[in-house]
Amino acid sequence: MTEKPAILRYFAYDHLPSHLAQISAPFHMLAHGMADQLPPGPELSAGLRKLLEAKDCMVRAALDAPPPAAEPEQPDMTCPHCPDGHTPPNRGSQPWGAYLGPERDGDGQPTTIHVLRAGGAHVAESDAQWVLGRISRDARRHRAGRE
Repeated sequence: MTEKPAILRYFAYDHLPSHLAQISAPFHMLAHGMADQLPPGPELSAGLRKLLEAKDCMVRAALDAPPPAAEPEQPDMTCPHCPDGHTPPNRGSQPWGAYLGPERDGDGQPTTIHVLRAGGAHVAESDAQWVLGRISRDARRHRAGRE
């Protein structure tokens, strides 16, 4: 088994406040995904260094942004598997991420998008419904803007 590149440790975000962790998490997931899919070598190393630089820039940009507005209260989403209750999908220290799966069609184009909580947090049916609602709502808004 190939050892993971040491630079991946700089993509950690669990030490960041939640509004910065939400910015950093997609970079973490992309970096780890690329390190898992690509062979080690100078191009992977250069790509990870540049991705780290981009992540650092985006986190610094978020420092200059106004603080996030308070979100409305969410309904109780307790999870029978969590002794302390299930974190609502739009809160917590483990934000959402997405990456293209390795599955490809006949033309070599990706066919799946994996959506997951960062840091390996488990998900519940309520999370799936929340993600589907977000995707559907955003698609309706997009179509409405084009018509």
